[in-house]
Amino acid sequence: MVDLGFLGEEPVPGLPAEVTPRRFLAALLEPQLQYGPEERDVALIRVEVAGLVGGQRRRLVLQVLDLRDLETGLLAMNRTVGYTASIVARMIGRGEIEARGLLSPTRDIPYEPFVQALAERGIVVSCEWS
Repeated sequence: MVDLGFLGEEPVPGLPAEVTPRRFLAALLEPQLQYGPEERDVALIRVEVAGLVGGQRRRLVLQVLDLRDLETGLLAMNRTVGYTASIVARMIGRGEIEARGLLSPTRDIPYEPFVQALAERGIVVSCEWS
Protein backbone atom coordinates (compact mmCIF):
# COMPACT_ATOMS: atom_id res chain seq x y z
CA MET A 1 0.00 0.00 0.00
CA VAL A 2 2.85 2.37 0.88
CA ASP A 3 4.84 1.49 -2.24
CA LEU A 4 1.76 2.08 -4.40
CA GLY A 5 1.23 5.51 -2.85
CA PHE A 6 -2.12 4.77 -1.18
CA LEU A 7 -1.01 6.31 2.12
CA GLY A 8 0.33 9.51 0.61
CA GLU A 9 -0.64 12.88 2.10
CA GLU A 10 -0.18 14.99 -1.05
CA PRO A 11 -3.37 15.79 -3.00
CA VAL A 12 -3.83 13.79 -6.18
CA PRO A 13 -3.34 16.12 -9.17
CA GLY A 14 -6.11 16.40 -11.74
CA LEU A 15 -9.06 15.82 -9.39
CA PRO A 16 -11.76 18.49 -8.98
CA ALA A 17 -11.26 18.57 -5.19
CA GLU A 18 -8.22 18.35 -2.96
CA VAL A 19 -8.16 14.64 -2.08
CA THR A 20 -5.18 12.73 -0.70
CA PRO A 21 -4.79 9.00 -1.40
CA ARG A 22 -4.84 8.27 2.32
CA ARG A 23 -8.13 10.11 2.94
CA PHE A 24 -9.71 8.47 -0.10
CA LEU A 25 -8.62 5.00 1.03
CA ALA A 26 -9.92 5.59 4.57
CA ALA A 27 -13.29 6.85 3.30
CA LEU A 28 -13.62 3.90 0.93
CA LEU A 29 -12.48 1.08 3.21
CA GLU A 30 -13.46 2.08 6.75
CA PRO A 31 -17.19 1.36 6.42
CA GLN A 32 -16.43 -2.04 4.86
CA LEU A 33 -13.94 -3.08 7.56
CA GLN A 34 -16.21 -2.78 10.61
CA TYR A 35 -17.09 -5.87 12.62
CA GLY A 36 -20.71 -6.99 12.55
CA PRO A 37 -22.58 -7.39 15.85
CA GLU A 38 -21.67 -11.10 16.13
CA GLU A 39 -18.20 -11.00 14.50
CA ARG A 40 -15.06 -11.35 16.57
CA ASP A 41 -11.38 -10.73 16.19
CA VAL A 42 -8.88 -13.15 17.69
CA ALA A 43 -5.61 -12.46 19.49
CA LEU A 44 -3.19 -15.36 19.86
CA ILE A 45 0.00 -14.98 21.83
CA ARG A 46 2.29 -18.01 22.05
CA VAL A 47 5.71 -18.17 23.67
CA GLU A 48 7.85 -21.31 23.40
CA VAL A 49 11.03 -21.67 25.42
CA ALA A 50 13.41 -24.64 25.39
CA GLY A 51 16.46 -25.28 27.55
CA LEU A 52 17.93 -27.27 30.38
CA VAL A 53 16.18 -27.55 33.73
CA GLY A 54 18.10 -29.53 36.31
CA GLY A 55 20.26 -30.96 33.55
CA GLN A 56 17.26 -32.23 31.57
CA ARG A 57 16.01 -30.80 28.30
CA ARG A 58 12.61 -29.13 28.89
CA ARG A 59 10.20 -27.07 26.85
CA LEU A 60 7.68 -24.55 28.15
CA VAL A 61 4.76 -23.20 26.11
CA LEU A 62 2.75 -20.22 27.37
CA GLN A 63 -0.31 -19.26 25.37
CA VAL A 64 -3.15 -16.77 25.40
CA LEU A 65 -6.14 -17.01 23.06
CA ASP A 66 -8.62 -14.17 23.37
CA LEU A 67 -11.72 -13.12 21.43
CA ARG A 68 -13.75 -9.94 21.11
CA ASP A 69 -16.16 -9.57 24.02
CA LEU A 70 -19.57 -9.28 22.36
CA GLU A 71 -21.16 -7.83 25.53
CA THR A 72 -18.77 -4.90 25.88
CA GLY A 73 -17.69 -4.69 22.23
CA LEU A 74 -14.03 -4.70 23.30
CA LEU A 75 -11.85 -6.29 20.64
CA ALA A 76 -9.32 -8.98 21.55
CA MET A 77 -6.57 -6.46 20.76
CA ASN A 78 -8.21 -3.88 23.08
CA ARG A 79 -8.38 -6.47 25.83
CA THR A 80 -4.91 -8.02 25.53
CA VAL A 81 -3.10 -4.69 25.13
CA GLY A 82 -5.27 -2.43 27.29
CA TYR A 83 -5.75 -4.82 30.20
CA THR A 84 -2.03 -5.60 30.26
CA ALA A 85 -1.11 -1.92 30.40
CA SER A 86 -3.71 -1.13 33.08
CA ILE A 87 -2.67 -4.09 35.26
CA VAL A 88 0.97 -3.04 35.18
CA ALA A 89 0.05 0.62 35.83
CA ARG A 90 -1.97 -0.44 38.88
CA MET A 91 0.93 -2.62 40.11
CA ILE A 92 3.25 0.38 39.84
CA GLY A 93 0.73 2.58 41.63
CA ARG A 94 0.38 0.08 44.50
CA GLY A 95 4.16 -0.25 44.81
CA GLU A 96 4.21 -3.90 43.67
CA ILE A 97 6.66 -2.88 40.95
CA GLU A 98 9.42 -0.62 42.23
CA ALA A 99 11.72 -0.56 39.20
CA ARG A 100 11.57 2.55 37.04
CA GLY A 101 12.27 3.22 33.39
CA LEU A 102 12.05 0.68 30.60
CA LEU A 103 10.98 -2.56 32.26
CA SER A 104 11.36 -6.16 31.18
CA PRO A 105 8.24 -8.30 31.53
CA THR A 106 10.40 -11.34 32.37
CA ARG A 107 12.43 -9.60 35.10
CA ASP A 108 10.36 -6.76 36.49
CA ILE A 109 6.69 -7.82 36.42
CA PRO A 110 5.60 -10.28 39.17
CA TYR A 111 4.28 -13.20 37.10
CA GLU A 112 1.67 -14.80 39.38
CA PRO A 113 -0.16 -11.58 40.38
CA PHE A 114 -0.07 -10.42 36.76
CA VAL A 115 -1.51 -13.67 35.39
CA GLN A 116 -4.15 -13.69 38.15
CA ALA A 117 -5.20 -10.13 37.26
CA LEU A 118 -5.55 -11.17 33.60
CA ALA A 119 -7.67 -14.18 34.61
CA GLU A 120 -9.96 -11.87 36.61
CA ARG A 121 -10.60 -10.04 33.35
CA GLY A 122 -11.29 -13.26 31.45
CA ILE A 123 -7.88 -13.69 29.82
CA VAL A 124 -6.31 -17.03 30.70
CA VAL A 125 -2.62 -17.81 30.25
CA SER A 126 -2.12 -21.54 29.69
CA CYS A 127 1.21 -23.07 30.70
CA GLU A 128 2.43 -26.45 29.44
CA TRP A 129 5.73 -28.15 30.28
CA SER A 130 7.12 -31.01 28.23
